[in-house]
Amino acid sequence: MELVAQEVAQHRPSSGDSPTRLQEILRYDESEDDHNEIEKSHFNEKGNQEVLHGGRLVSTYDMAELGKLRYSSEVEYSAMSTDDYEHLDVKVLKRLREVTYQELDCLINQSSNTILNSLLNGLCPDLVASRAEAVRAEEQAGNDVMSTPLFICTLAMPAMPTFLHVFEPRYRLMMRRVLEGNRQFGMVMYNRTSSSQGSLGSVPFLEYGTMLEIVNYELLRDGRSFVETRGIGRFKVRAHGMLDGYNVASVERVEDVSLAEEGALEQRETTMARDYAESHFRENPQAQLPTDIAIESLSTQQLLDVCTAFVREMREASAPWLRDRIIQVYGEPPEDPALFPYWFASVVPVLEEEKYVLLRTTHVRERLKIVYSWIGRIRGQRW
Repeated sequence: MELVAQEVAQHRPSSGDSPTRLQEILRYDESEDDHNEIEKSHFNEKGNQEVLHGGRLVSTYDMAELGKLRYSSEVEYSAMSTDDYEHLDVKVLKRLREVTYQELDCLINQSSNTILNSLLNGLCPDLVASRAEAVRAEEQAGNDVMSTPLFICTLAMPAMPTFLHVFEPRYRLMMRRVLEGNRQFGMVMYNRTSSSQGSLGSVPFLEYGTMLEIVNYELLRDGRSFVETRGIGRFKVRAHGMLDGYNVASVERVEDVSLAEEGALEQRETTMARDYAESHFRENPQAQLPTDIAIESLSTQQLLDVCTAFVREMREASAPWLRDRIIQVYGEPPEDPALFPYWFASVVPVLEEEKYVLLRTTHVRERLKIVYSWIGRIRGQRW
C-alpha cells in the first residue's frame, strides 16, 4: 500500500481543477454477525459526502484516507462539470497496474488479505493466475533419492559459520523449501578446473562438501536474503540431479576413523620417524632432518600445540587475518584437535583448493599435519 500512496501523491499535482462529488452509500457487511435487524436497516442510508479532485480513483482513495469512507461502503459519483475526468483515471490506473505488478513479482512470501487479493485479482488477474500455477509447480518437491539440495558456491567448514547472500531465483526457491523442511542443505565448491570427481565424472562441483544448517535467516523486500549457517558435518556426493534449476544429490556422510585407529596411526608414524631420525643423525650428525620426517615424529598433541602457539604468536603480531572482528565471528581457536584445523582454515589466507583437502581427510592427525605445513609456508613467506 505504500507504493499506491506514493503513486497517488505523485498524481495529485497533475490533476488540476477536477472536482467530483462523492456520496458514501452505507452497506451492511455480511461478515459482521453481531448487528441486529434494526442496525442493519440503517445501512441503506447515505453516509459522508465530499467534493474531491483527481478523478474517481484518486478521489475515492483520498476520501478513505480522510476516514470518511467505511470499509463496507460503496460510492456514488457526480460530475460537477461536463468532463468526467476519465483520462485521469486511465493514467493513474496504468501506473497502479505497473507498481502492483512489480510488487507481485518480488517473490516475497508474506501474508495476504481480502483487500489486497481483490486489488490484485482486479488489476492483473492473468498474472495472479500465472503466479499461482507457478507456485503449485514449485511446491511439488523433487524425488526421494536425491534428498539433499546443493548450493554450489564456496568452501564451508564443519562446526564453523558460513554467511550467504542469496539472490538467484533458483536458490531463493531452494532456501524456501529448506526452511520449510529440516533447515539443512549441502554446500559444495565450484569445479573450476572441470576435473573428474570420482565416479561422478566431470561435474560442475567438487564431490566433497559440508552439510549446513540454517541458524538465522533475513528476508529482504526485493526477495533477496541473508542466511547464517553452521557446518554440521561432511559428505561425499554419490549421485546428483536437477530440481527446478538447482542441484540435488544423494550423499554419503564422511566420518573420521575410530579413536583406536587414530591412535594406531600416531604410534606407527612417530615410531618409524624417530627410528629414522636416530639412524639419520648417526650417519649425518650435522644434516637437517627431512621436513616430512620431522612432522611425523611429533605426537598429535605436539602438532596441536605447535599450531596453537603459532596462532598466539600471530595475534601478538597483529596479523590482519586474526583481528578481533574475525575472532568474534569464528570464535577462539578450539582446543579439540579434531576441530582446530577447520577453525584455522576458516581464518588463514590460504587458497580454498588447499583447504578443500581437509574435507576428504578422515584422520585428525592428517588434518593437523596439513595445517602444520601451511604454518611452515607462512613463516617462510614472512622471512
